[in-house]
Amino acid sequence: LVVVWVIVFYFLFDVGTSFYKDNLLFRTMTNDPNERSKLVIGPRVWTMILGVVTSAFTAVLVAVNEHVGNYHDSFAILITAIVGAAMVLSLIGWFLVKEKHSVQEEEAEPVKFKDFFLLFKENKPMVVYYLKGIFSGFIWSLIFATPAYYIKWGFCTDLTTGVTNMEQYGVLNGISSMMMLIPLLVGAVIGRPLLKLFKNNPIKMTCFLLVVQSVGGVVLFITQMAGLLANVPALFFVTLFIMAVGVGTDFVPQSMVEMEIMDYNIYKTGKDRSALTMVVGGFIVKAQAALSAAIIGAVLMSIGYNVDPVTSEYMGELSQIPTMLNWFIVIMGLVPAILGALSALILRTYPIKDDERRKIRECLDHRNAG
Repeated sequence: LVVVWVIVFYFLFDVGTSFYKDNLLFRTMTNDPNERSKLVIGPRVWTMILGVVTSAFTAVLVAVNEHVGNYHDSFAILITAIVGAAMVLSLIGWFLVKEKHSVQEEEAEPVKFKDFFLLFKENKPMVVYYLKGIFSGFIWSLIFATPAYYIKWGFCTDLTTGVTNMEQYGVLNGISSMMMLIPLLVGAVIGRPLLKLFKNNPIKMTCFLLVVQSVGGVVLFITQMAGLLANVPALFFVTLFIMAVGVGTDFVPQSMVEMEIMDYNIYKTGKDRSALTMVVGGFIVKAQAALSAAIIGAVLMSIGYNVDPVTSEYMGELSQIPTMLNWFIVIMGLVPAILGALSALILRTYPIKDDERRKIRECLDHRNAG
């Protein structure tokens, strides 16, 4: 019964999160690209802040348990309080939002199953952008797939004895872990000013960020092959940070393009099929999340990474570790660089240019459907 309980409510939670797409709401609040870029930043920064706060969950749980005396009940109380606060804040926000640009069709037609397939015929910008996403969506997972392994065996292990300096490993791995959070926060902060430099052209900005990620991956690969990277931890972390900021900053132009794809469909067909366009992107993200872990595990097995599950000692020959380190950098450096370059080339075929972008906005402003 406990298993059934968990499965049912995790399923409901996942269905809820799959249906929730804030860009659908932002698109109806304003047609102005500057205002849209402001709207997407607030929730992003708030999410990052909450990520830092919730990292102290265990400490808060212990404090609550000092008064309750039962960890099972303490956990339930704390989770209920957190979810309850989130619900109250969400409801307040729900009632405050004003949708000014929801499309009113003259003869509203119900959404049909065939409409999903018509999108691929009618909305070329969507096809191009999500085709790019099939490649670029794996970059973040691959960048952070093997840093912990590289740090342990490249910086903290004596290759003559196989002994790992666990204290040093803890410090460096902690830095690596923070780099999964801080670049996202930095990217959210600098995303909008950078978008202004690109004159509110999200495609050009995304291409630039993909080039940054690719160059960072190439630097990691070349310095590793030259035998420099393992001797210069600072170069490893700085390059990794720049690549991660490139991915994190892309959140702003990515959101802008997603809303532009919705606008384009209204502009071309007169029908609002915004939710369907988000279904495509959502499916790609879900599929990539499911595949990433399996792909990374398969790659680690293929390169012979084998450690004792109890002692975490390397089970192979120590002489093989340098070769293994090369493969780690291939995974987190060279492959993301190739994926970034492919993504940028695909994005160059994105059909909406500045002139048409202005026409789309004028068309939506004239509809004045709020």
